[in-house]
Amino acid sequence: MNIQTSIAAANSQPQSHIHQPGVGVGGHCIPVYPYFLLSSLEECGSPEFDTATPMLLLARYARRINDSMAEYAVHRIEAVIGALTKRSVLILGVTYRGNVRETAFSSALLLRDALLKRHVKVYAHDPLFTEKELRTLGYTPLSPEDTDDIHAIILQADHAMYRSFDFSPFTQCQVVLDGRRVLQREAIETFGIRYIALGDGTLPLSGARNHAEPITPPMVRNGDGGWQYPEAMVEMKEKTTLKLTDGIAI
Repeated sequence: MNIQTSIAAANSQPQSHIHQPGVGVGGHCIPVYPYFLLSSLEECGSPEFDTATPMLLLARYARRINDSMAEYAVHRIEAVIGALTKRSVLILGVTYRGNVRETAFSSALLLRDALLKRHVKVYAHDPLFTEKELRTLGYTPLSPEDTDDIHAIILQADHAMYRSFDFSPFTQCQVVLDGRRVLQREAIETFGIRYIALGDGTLPLSGARNHAEPITPPMVRNGDGGWQYPEAMVEMKEKTTLKLTDGIAI
């Protein structure tokens, strides 16, 4: 299912404003504040801190999904061109949001780390930073001589200039992952490069790990003041899973 169709339908209602799926979220708020809330569980002595209580189940899995999107993006690329080991990948945009010169908790960091874990040579490009600044931030800036070595490109920040970005110099590039759904598919495919986007309803069928994770049902107080699983949930504890499809929990 293409998630865009579902979002468009939901947003036709005046009270709804569902955001677009993407390669991750950053900034000072969303990636941080939920963990302040979750840390309060440990302080109040709630049992099984790692599995959450009813009121915090949504926050916990929302963060888990968002934090795993970098790995998922890499899996999508590997499903198209195979293992990325010892290949070169370019990240477009290192800021946490488009057209803003701020990198706090940017998902570009998670992408970089996911790629480095596979021994990928990672390059970065961002019009808002100089090469020296990119190096200071921990990235290898893209130089004109490197364009022929790039095998895959990931759009991480939707800077305005990327909407008309010239992909023609990337003669060895096999796939572009549009992490913000702002690129022109036709313009990219003109150069013989495969275009894929998050939220297009496509699951990685090869070279990818299973994203299903167990959900532990919420616990409730028992008569002794302790905690236990509701009887009706005990049997489904091992069967219930949380599946990740383009950043949407189903």
